[in-house]
Amino acid sequence: MPLTTKSFDQLVSDLCNAWAAEISLSPALVAGDPVLAIMSAVGSQGLFLQFLVNLVYKFSRASTAEGTDLDSFMADFGFLRLAATNASGRVTLTTKVAKATNVLISVGKTVQVTGGAIKFDIVEDASLPAWSAEQNAYVLPAGTLSIDVAIKAQVAGSGSNVQATQINQIANAITGIDLVNNQQPFTNGLDAESDRDFRNRFILWINSLSKATKAAILSTVLNVQQGLNISLLENTDTAGNARNGFFTVVVDDGSGATPAPLLTSIFNAVDEVRGFTIQHGVLAAALVLVTIQLNIKVAAGANAAATQQAVQTAILAYVNSLKIGETLYLHKVTQVAIDASPNVLSVQPNSQLIDSLEADKTVTVLQVIRTDAAHVTAGTY
Repeated sequence: MPLTTKSFDQLVSDLCNAWAAEISLSPALVAGDPVLAIMSAVGSQGLFLQFLVNLVYKFSRASTAEGTDLDSFMADFGFLRLAATNASGRVTLTTKVAKATNVLISVGKTVQVTGGAIKFDIVEDASLPAWSAEQNAYVLPAGTLSIDVAIKAQVAGSGSNVQATQINQIANAITGIDLVNNQQPFTNGLDAESDRDFRNRFILWINSLSKATKAAILSTVLNVQQGLNISLLENTDTAGNARNGFFTVVVDDGSGATPAPLLTSIFNAVDEVRGFTIQHGVLAAALVLVTIQLNIKVAAGANAAATQQAVQTAILAYVNSLKIGETLYLHKVTQVAIDASPNVLSVQPNSQLIDSLEADKTVTVLQVIRTDAAHVTAGTY
């Protein structure tokens, strides 16, 4: 229940009226009157006490507490705020001249954006073909010009996100490697969980305790890490086939290549809340990279290049916001292009193509659609 508060003038007026009622008088108190001065002094103390009460009221409720006070409230339940996450993904390491022998790239080497404002460390990813468990390093085979390796930002938070091709410098020399480049943007760096999201997750958690329900499973997955795109498939195995008594958790962390350690953490967390005898599996959503083409009519006098860039940016945002299993609609792409800028007068009929086809792009319940700037072309006509 919200507290009822009063202003300083209201407190002084109420004190004066109460005093007057007690002595059966109706005095007209003016500035300089000793009685008014006394009432003002008492009113100021009342205002201070009201302030203290408001603080206690705010700190003692999860719905009004903020920051560290909210953390303290939730800690009584063993419920913690999700920390900031490091942006991560893959980069391509290239040598200008193929080497006669294998080149080893150890974890811990650093790459960065121009100027070094954002740095990334090379980390292990056993799912990549170039990783060698025996060598405990990535291997660029003799005669090969490039390989993909996994990297992770040194500093957590949204400030570590980068656009495609921004990571283009090697911070400390990597023997045998000349160039580095990220083909995909990194968008999975997140700041620490907001107060609003912290409260909402707490409500879901508290309402799903001791229940092997869909809500309980969803809650436990969301408690592992921020920024997860999740799909729960009932009576479906990890190959997408019907299987009674089995459910599959499909996860996309925004990188396009959800790392194996994260999948293991989610599997273990779900194992704690699943129903007895009910089996489950956890897998990364399979990335489906699409190519989009269209032509736009730009208003006379408008900057065509800037308008094309606005259209490309809007299409990227739309496509990369799709959830696991969602369809990419051709007409939606058209609408996004038109809405991207007032300088877009129209989209040329029949110029809209997804993967060279004038049709929607559908995927399975195990896949997620993504694209990048290199695969979105906005021409003019």
